[in-house]
Amino acid sequence: MILERVVDGEQIEVTSTVTDADGDYLFEGLEPGDYCIKFLLPADATASPADAGSDDAADSDGIVEGDVVRDGVTYQAVKTEATTLEPGEQDLTWDQGIVPPVPPASIGDRVWSDLDGDGIQDPGEPGIPGIIVIFERVVDGEQIEVASTVTDADGEYLFDGLEPGEYCIKFLLPVDAMASPADAGSDDAADSDGVGDVVRDGVTYQAVKTEATVD
Repeated sequence: MILERVVDGEQIEVTSTVTDADGDYLFEGLEPGDYCIKFLLPADATASPADAGSDDAADSDGIVEGDVVRDGVTYQAVKTEATTLEPGEQDLTWDQGIVPPVPPASIGDRVWSDLDGDGIQDPGEPGIPGIIVIFERVVDGEQIEVASTVTDADGEYLFDGLEPGEYCIKFLLPVDAMASPADAGSDDAADSDGVGDVVRDGVTYQAVKTEATVD
């Protein structure tokens, strides 16, 4: 972060430092006067809202100013309002919070041969490779294709690196295939979730779709 002194209404850099292993910092040996602090956050960071709550020692103080380039690196500048330091004063209330990024979500499982037709994955029932799986996101009530894949040698598939949101999965089965009954049993990880014909790349498939789920 950067310490700036306010001189004749202009904010002039005095010194800078970096936070330690605990996120702490300190500028000391300062002359009395008006100062503000500029925090240089990663460009994609989200700054915490400023002045939340009633405890100045616990809140986040910086207001987002915009991007700045320092030593060839682009940062997001977040600056506090100016504060006046009196002789001998030690003010340890100027903090900055960073909201951690939302971890990406993932969704997937398996297409399998339901030998007994009960809609539940039982031991010994093999996966089916090469099944097209379409991933759709629900936007304003409309289901929009986002990506597609095919099941691997074990019948498994996975869509990862996803933003949080509402999604559904469409399985394209051979037209003569018989889909297992949906939502059988009490184990969502073991049941079948998915119905009409669709044409994709000139080939007709039986489409079986899950209900929308939020990840």
